[in-house]
Amino acid sequence: MAVQVGEDAYFVRPDSVGVADGVGGWAKRCIPADGTSPSALFARRLMHYTAQQLELDAQQDEELDLQAHLEELEEGIDVLSIMERAYESTVKAHAPERDGSSTALVAVLEAEEEEEALSLKVAQVGDCMGMVVRGEEIVWRSEEMWWAWNTPVQLGMPPSSPSSTSPKNEPQEVRITPRTLARLDSVPVRADDILILASDGLSDNLWDEDVLDEVVRCRRSFLGGSTSSSPSCSTSPSSTSSPNLPTPPTTTPKHTTPTIQTHMHDLRRKTLAGTLSEALCSRARRVSDSRTRLFNGVVWGRELKEGDQTPFAVRAKEAGKVWRGGKRDGEIFALLFLSGAHDSCRYFGGGGHC
Repeated sequence: MAVQVGEDAYFVRPDSVGVADGVGGWAKRCIPADGTSPSALFARRLMHYTAQQLELDAQQDEELDLQAHLEELEEGIDVLSIMERAYESTVKAHAPERDGSSTALVAVLEAEEEEEALSLKVAQVGDCMGMVVRGEEIVWRSEEMWWAWNTPVQLGMPPSSPSSTSPKNEPQEVRITPRTLARLDSVPVRADDILILASDGLSDNLWDEDVLDEVVRCRRSFLGGSTSSSPSCSTSPSSTSSPNLPTPPTTTPKHTTPTIQTHMHDLRRKTLAGTLSEALCSRARRVSDSRTRLFNGVVWGRELKEGDQTPFAVRAKEAGKVWRGGKRDGEIFALLFLSGAHDSCRYFGGGGHC
């Protein structure tokens, strides 16, 4: 159910999406024979069991009678409980490895009591990024959670001894679980809002304004508005994460039935999802490759123009560190749309990584 890329993992379901970023520090102290980082395995398991819990909840909903279903709708989706159960299953499956930890962000679409009202129920631990773009405006942005600079709040194995397995800078008196520390958000959404979820490889290297700029450019190109597109939002096969998916026209041909028109519009959304994912990832990668770092008095990396700063570099400066430019990291993200019809609201998913 989960897809792994490097030390990151994610899942996409018709009504939910999640992303986990394995903490890379564990690889320095424990490299298994097969070369798989313990954090990569932990992240994949966490996303797998989260998707599994969502599937089990969906199956149980189908078995409920009408009254029970109405009562459950009034209570709303308990995304925290879903993440907590997924974490417990991850801990059991990961017991032989012991090491490894991950950040996580899960978002589930829920219909509200008001007609055509929708919301995203979000549970977050750590510095994965969530953003909702409506038109040309950011209407919601998650807030990262850190213990200290470059040390995100993270889910991991219960320590047998605090000194041996707990990540550096993590308070030892509290066992970190979703129930004890996850941040919860309820985000009102509308049809055609764009949801972006990403690991910190995106938010370390791109400002929110950079992300919004790519969204606006690609959306205008694919869904109407300006017919011009930026180079990064080219619709050529080389720039989309779905090379086998044909690029739909930006206008609907005449004499098409409503069913065909709906299919073409959905296809255009899915193609935009993959292309925008690739565009954002490529832009973040270019920034991460252009960095300078002062280490023991020696500058390493490629020089940047005076005044260039990245989010990671700014946070480093605030922590008293010397860092210019981007931060190398693997990034993945799922880009999703909400459909226009309330009775069939669902995500249209796509994703990219580099």
